[in-house]
Amino acid sequence: MLKVFSVGVEAGEGLPGSVLGADAAGLLVATADGALRLRKLQQEGRKRLPAGEFLRGQPIDCGTVLDS
Repeated sequence: MLKVFSVGVEAGEGLPGSVLGADAAGLLVATADGALRLRKLQQEGRKRLPAGEFLRGQPIDCGTVLDS
């Protein structure tokens, strides 16, 4: 389980739920009407981290589809 604590709305196109980008600024995830930048994340049982730190320990590739 991945908890999200800080997001921003951005432009983007793709299959809803798919990762469009993953860098120090966060995960860019496609939605039906654009994209969300996920900035602070927490993996179940772990501490909350800025996206850049999270991705250093838990890389997520572009094209990965996040689902509920």
